[in-house]
Amino acid sequence: MLSLDHKAALLRRAGFPVPAAPVNCTAWSSAACNDTGSAGPATGDDACDRWRQSIDSLFVAHSIARAMRSLQQEELRLRDAMAHYLPQQSRPTAQEDL
Repeated sequence: MLSLDHKAALLRRAGFPVPAAPVNCTAWSSAACNDTGSAGPATGDDACDRWRQSIDSLFVAHSIARAMRSLQQEELRLRDAMAHYLPQQSRPTAQEDL
């Protein structure tokens, strides 16, 4: 699991508008902060919780966008391969698709 610092850095590199962390908030993951065995500070501040949630939400959106882009690229690659390997006569026409 990535830390919130790492997620925020990846989002910044990808061009997402990453909100600044509140002053009294650490960028440690909420899982680490909520763990009873963790030595990290667990602040119950609502601003910190909202910031952590916004970073997590933005990272999910970023991951979904990357997955969609990969699927689209793979679809285009398969179409190109199909057009290259299938003879012209056996290619489906637009009317056959309907």
